Amino acid sequence: MVYIRRLSLGSSDCYSDPSWRGAKERSSSLEGLLGATILDEINVDYLFTSANGFSSHAGLTDFNVYEVELKKRMVKKVHQVVALIDHTKLGKTSIATFAQLDDISIVITNKEIESDFAQALERAEVQVINVND
Repeated sequence: MVYIRRLSLGSSDCYSDPSWRGAKERSSSLEGLLGATILDEINVDYLFTSANGFSSHAGLTDFNVYEVELKKRMVKKVHQVVALIDHTKLGKTSIATFAQLDDISIVITNKEIESDFAQALERAEVQVINVND
């Protein structure tokens, strides 16, 4: 799910049919075509995102195809992508990629990244911040 802050979707009049993913009732989250349409109209400096997997060969990956499509659009629009990745996601992949290494500015994680992967991040000029250092 893509969460939008400082964007009002109105009050409880945001409804979606269960067969179509859109604005969530009483929520500030977006998915699907409605989310993509709104993203086309806003400007974003930073995308703070998580992922189900993060590897040197697949980049940031996730399993929800609706979220992946929105995340791909966000990655194209923003100035910097900040990936918030705990150690359980490192070296793992999921169904679909939404950002390659060269799309990412900063990775914040909680363990040291394996040497080959760390070198790939360095080549892609990705800053790595280990919060346990």
